[in-house]
Amino acid sequence: MSLADVGTPTSLAEAVSVGLFTCQDGRITWANDALADLVGARAGTELIGSSPGSFVADGGRGMPDWPGCELNRSVGTPLECELVRLDGQGRRVRVRPLGCGAFEVHEGGGMSLPESPLPRTDPAEVDALRREVARLREERGRLERERAELFSAASHELQTPIVVISGFLRLLLSERHGDLSDEQRRYLRQAERASGRLGKLVDDLLSVHPEGSAGEGAIQAQPGDLASLLTEIAADFEAIALSQGQPLRLDLAPEAGEAGFDAMALGRVVTNLLANAFSHGRGESVTLSSRRTPDAIEIAVEDRGPGVPVAERERIFEPYVRGAAATPGKGIGLGLAICRRIVWRHGGDLELRPGAQGGSRFVIRLPLIPPAASQGSTRAAGSTR
Repeated sequence: MSLADVGTPTSLAEAVSVGLFTCQDGRITWANDALADLVGARAGTELIGSSPGSFVADGGRGMPDWPGCELNRSVGTPLECELVRLDGQGRRVRVRPLGCGAFEVHEGGGMSLPESPLPRTDPAEVDALRREVARLREERGRLERERAELFSAASHELQTPIVVISGFLRLLLSERHGDLSDEQRRYLRQAERASGRLGKLVDDLLSVHPEGSAGEGAIQAQPGDLASLLTEIAADFEAIALSQGQPLRLDLAPEAGEAGFDAMALGRVVTNLLANAFSHGRGESVTLSSRRTPDAIEIAVEDRGPGVPVAERERIFEPYVRGAAATPGKGIGLGLAICRRIVWRHGGDLELRPGAQGGSRFVIRLPLIPPAASQGSTRAAGSTR
């Protein structure tokens, strides 16, 4: 048999006649059918998730130390054990750690254990199994990272529409635009409570899968109408500004109307900064502005809140760090870390500067578009948000 015949875990299981299984954190993650025959199961898949200790007992020569006995025993040293089948019958077996969490189970007893590899085990097959175990572990890690990123990204993306919906509900309940009937008020309050529950659910999701690799996704920056994107985002906060009595000033420089950006990703950053500004602005006005400098396009979100002490101005961009003025119990300190990461992937930077009238001024710096790229742009990236 050649390595080409081994290929996958399934063909490997069919190719060997001794029991083989892999173990992680004290649980079987893969087993071949030969091991199932020894245990009395119908197939190796039936053993996945079980503890090896459920069918391998002390045979007088030292029971494997589950979990992780490959860390406590020399690779290749057989251990004589008692295997208890599912039907209750027992038989003598030898268990040999192969490394990388893999084990071989060979039927047969006797106090004299061989020093050489156990019979009928091709070293090439063992090497193939080890490589497969390593590949599966790497694949599992990749899938776990992707799952964490999905939870984190989805949770952060849900936060903004919830804030906007809640703002419009509060605006309607304030009756600034007309009186409400008792029934209308009851319906709006039910919607407001439901919105609050949804916000709590999003916070819980973030606490379970807080960071992952959020902000590490691919950025597809292209020349687009930056002014349109910022105007659209500002419109989302109209209800919040009115209901909280915090005017939102828009100061967009014409010469900074076009930039290279990923509309969805950059919109996420600006929205997060505006939400923070309204939260910490002490009821004062918030300003969203843009301007062009000799080497960058700058977008700024400025509030008139308490500001951030000089010693904290870099630390608040670190994961899980929240400023001293942060609302207790609200957020876990990931928003700014993710925002800076997204801007970095645009080739720019996100800085915190003191506001002109106190408070905080968060500045996004994006690189200028090369003239050739700018001339070739016919589509507004802001329309893709």
